[in-house]
Amino acid sequence: MLPNACFIVGGGPSLRSEYHERLKGLCSSALVVGTNLSYKFFDSDVHCVLDDDFYRQRQAELHQLPLIATRDRSAIRAIASPNSLFLPTSQNIYFGDESLKKGVYTNLMCGAFALTLAIWLYRKAHQPADIYLLGFDFGGLTAGKTITTHFYQADLAMHHRGIGKVNFYNITKPREFWKPFLSPGPGINIYNVSLESKIPVFDKISYESMFVNYRYTTSRQKPDVISTIRQMISDELKVV
Repeated sequence: MLPNACFIVGGGPSLRSEYHERLKGLCSSALVVGTNLSYKFFDSDVHCVLDDDFYRQRQAELHQLPLIATRDRSAIRAIASPNSLFLPTSQNIYFGDESLKKGVYTNLMCGAFALTLAIWLYRKAHQPADIYLLGFDFGGLTAGKTITTHFYQADLAMHHRGIGKVNFYNITKPREFWKPFLSPGPGINIYNVSLESKIPVFDKISYESMFVNYRYTTSRQKPDVISTIRQMISDELKVV
């Protein structure tokens, strides 16, 4: 069984440090899907990485994580540790229940990859879920000549491809980009915890609202959740 709450941790500036400690308290009752550098701040059950250079540059740290889901690339397979599972990807087409066989939707964004995987897990398990998107702003905050696209951007050691760049967001039609997730499945609700987000297809809520209304209190056994995810993905991919 998976927890009926899920946090997908993005990197947008709305995920401010003032919320981190309270979020960590809630993570004990949720499935946590990380992306990129979120592992520096939150413990994830499965962590998603798309960029080859990111994996290569951070492989020593990534190899310490419980479970990584990444795209199937020979460059990564050559340096990967046993905690990595390789998934086929699809840039433009969302395959729903067939995602792990035909390709996990990405549209070149790790957040889309992570959300596709989370929805697939809950649909495969036939479980309802409240999925909370954290740091899914799809844009940046401008102050003078500085554009902040990630909440950890001030730390130069954490810079990676995409930091401070909004060209991709500006040329992409947000509704078309996120449209595949309009109907995630029976009993699956998606909430974007960012009132400033430019993504138009999800219900937007504030952190204060989420903290007040969050209704999941049962702690889950982390090793069991990770083992369940690994087994579900491996069975679908027929990985021993």
